[in-house]
Amino acid sequence: MPTRAKHILIVEDDPFIALDMQEHFISRGHTVAGPARTVAEAVSIIESEAVDCASLDYNLGNETCAPIAIQLRERHVPFVFVTGNAQRLLQEANLPNAPVIGKPFQYDRVMQALGLAADRG
Repeated sequence: MPTRAKHILIVEDDPFIALDMQEHFISRGHTVAGPARTVAEAVSIIESEAVDCASLDYNLGNETCAPIAIQLRERHVPFVFVTGNAQRLLQEANLPNAPVIGKPFQYDRVMQALGLAADRG
């Protein structure tokens, strides 16, 4: 049974990965917020759009997505960390608990972690 289309926030500083994720989610019938490349961009989206779930890259250049994760948790928005820096993420003491998928990744794992396992495409 297909899932209801979701509005998914993508936070990813690598433009190629961000575009690939965006295309993947859209091809499965979902809409995308972002992609955001910085904490400020992501916070702006969270404050202006209702998102159903999010995919977060932990390391965003000179900053981490920790403030984004905290805001999403406060809003009860499910998210998954998709990161090449899982060890650093796991050491962050004040980070909300969420699924962690290491890079390189498979989209099926991301979709499953976000509760979107029933593929629409």
